[in-house]
Amino acid sequence: MDAIELLSADHERVLALLEQLESGSIEADPNDLRVRRDLVTALVIAVSQHEAVEEQYFWPAVRALVPDGARLAAHAMEQEREAERTLARLEKLSADESEFERLVVRVIADGRAHIAYEQDNVWRKLRENGDGAGDAETR
Repeated sequence: MDAIELLSADHERVLALLEQLESGSIEADPNDLRVRRDLVTALVIAVSQHEAVEEQYFWPAVRALVPDGARLAAHAMEQEREAERTLARLEKLSADESEFERLVVRVIADGRAHIAYEQDNVWRKLRENGDGAGDAETR
């Protein structure tokens, strides 16, 4: 499978979760709050899996194949570390706390910005400079 196709599918899953969080109810209804909490848990799992693949396979390829790849990878990985810190804080909160909603808004904005950075900057440069790296099989 094309590595970028795999990462793109991950991005689509994350974006769908962000959309659900954004459009979901923030009312004090216990069912709504449980759904929001479950969405955050699903987001943590999806992001963790995605980042593990990137750290092991994708970022080393970017560093090796793309001029200025080390800088691009460092920037993206800092975005990812910040997201991990925010998600960790979010997981400790109850969905009925105001801080929970503030962090959800932040995660949505930061998640979309990070995905755009990877797709618009890193992937394009990898395709331009990677000698077919975008077609590399993921194992």
